[in-house]
Amino acid sequence: MRYSLAPKVFLALVIALTVSLKVIVRDAEDPQKPPLAVQDSVIGFLTRHQFQSHGTPDGSRIYAASGDCRLTIREVIPQGWNLDSIKRTDTEEGRLSFVFKGMVYTDLPTGSTTLSHYWTRLQQKLGMTAGSKPVLAVIASGSCAPLPWNEIA
Repeated sequence: MRYSLAPKVFLALVIALTVSLKVIVRDAEDPQKPPLAVQDSVIGFLTRHQFQSHGTPDGSRIYAASGDCRLTIREVIPQGWNLDSIKRTDTEEGRLSFVFKGMVYTDLPTGSTTLSHYWTRLQQKLGMTAGSKPVLAVIASGSCAPLPWNEIA
């Protein structure tokens, strides 16, 4: 009985290619992005729209108020891994919506956010300049007018 050599050669080439890519390609998050960059960006955005806002020292939450409108903003992991925590602890305060790439969603667009996250990581690994797109959970209470979230996309 003769076996083809082609599958073995193919497997050896695939292993060699993937191992060499792991050795050559660097795994780097955006080095120019300071740890609280998203928080600073969102606070600046809210301040420009007449909100009094402040973030927690660890960067996990942003609180903002303007008149009767109260916002609590948290960054969501793109895969949605911390979504249950956000829903359990923060949704008692008001309506939950999600902001991604300037668009507002009532449900987390997990497919889009996950794909964008991994695409950005691949670009960064290949040495390209690619900034990550934050996914924000916005809990609003009171009467809040829509905000132009595309300004921080």
